[in-house]
Amino acid sequence: MRLPWLIVVATVVATQIIGDNLGLTWWFAGGALVLLGVVGHVANVQLILYYIRKSAPGLIEIDMALPPPLPGGKYLWERTAGTGIVPRWVSLLAFIAYGCFISGALFLVCAAVRLVRGLPTTPA
Repeated sequence: MRLPWLIVVATVVATQIIGDNLGLTWWFAGGALVLLGVVGHVANVQLILYYIRKSAPGLIEIDMALPPPLPGGKYLWERTAGTGIVPRWVSLLAFIAYGCFISGALFLVCAAVRLVRGLPTTPA
């Protein structure tokens, strides 16, 4: 699967271009991306729950009432993967959110390293 890595690389490149053009500090760009990644992940989970509840009412509630599966087993709602209940764009949203989070963390690490070395954290 190359798509998730392409999204991460595209997110890093887009952030660098936007940050350079707006003169944003790496702290701000990294923090905004991490926040965007967390919000995107929460939105992804809520959309998954919405579509499962819409297409298979009661499945989540039944799954919560049952004991946890044995190691290597799956919850009932996990078995809906690939059945078309949840649209593909919801999964794409998760990849974009993870890309934002990872690239934001990279920007924050780079900013911290530059700060420790006494270099500016604003794009030149």
